[in-house]
Amino acid sequence: MRNADPNDVVAFVEVVAQRGFRQAALSLGVSKSTVSERVAALEETLGARLLTRTTRSVTLTDVGARYLQEVQPAIAALRAADAVVTSTQREPQGTIRLTAAVELGQRFLKEVLLEYGRRYPAVVVDVDLTDRRVNLVEEAFDIAIRFGPLEDSGLVARRLKMSQSMGIFASPDYLEQAGKPKTPRELQKHRCLVMRSAQTPASWTFRAGQVVRVKPRLAVNSFQLLTELTAAGLGIARLPNLYAAPLVADRRISEVLARYKPPAMPLSIVLSNNRLVSPAVRAMADLLLEAL
Repeated sequence: MRNADPNDVVAFVEVVAQRGFRQAALSLGVSKSTVSERVAALEETLGARLLTRTTRSVTLTDVGARYLQEVQPAIAALRAADAVVTSTQREPQGTIRLTAAVELGQRFLKEVLLEYGRRYPAVVVDVDLTDRRVNLVEEAFDIAIRFGPLEDSGLVARRLKMSQSMGIFASPDYLEQAGKPKTPRELQKHRCLVMRSAQTPASWTFRAGQVVRVKPRLAVNSFQLLTELTAAGLGIARLPNLYAAPLVADRRISEVLARYKPPAMPLSIVLSNNRLVSPAVRAMADLLLEAL
């Protein structure tokens, strides 16, 4: 025997609850003929008459009464589940997973997370700070904050106003000792300090797509440490303006090769699937857009 269509079962239960086909149709938002067809289809599937119809009333047969008793708890459970999902889609709740580069997260996420916690106390936020390029879908992340071009066209991005500009910096003492490079190629003769976490740490990109492979004197995985070592005169480094600007203002370091600087890299919020974005994820994305 074929299984009954759930839509047919719902129509039958609604006819009984509303005591008629017309009222059931109004409740379900469909035509009276549709309700009648669904009930008839259910009876045909079950091979039994469930309702006795007259011009003025609809009553249950004995089989119909027993069938109603069995299916009512299931229908009630389905409607309760629908209500839970609907409620969840209105009010942010549940758990969201967010990932960002370590130092970006340490520098900017504190206030965002505090404000998000105040606004949406029912949401659990799981933050993973890593310089590794995570796969949002395979690793079950809801949202990521990323610098630079997006490689995966299957992701949905929302561009932030903030961007990251990278420049070449060195201390006055270092430049006095080693000389100031006039072209990117001359960096190959300098003591270069690099970020170890980058995918190609020994390759620096300049305007017009020019790429120079440098010889690392030191590799670290912290821009903050890299900036301090540059200011101490250990070598020449490629730094985000975000870190370099305060030290440039204090004249502890200065920028070289500024005319070759590549365009700033955009900062984006990346979502794994825009069609299934929950209110909790959407609220986090909106707050990041507001804050950054």
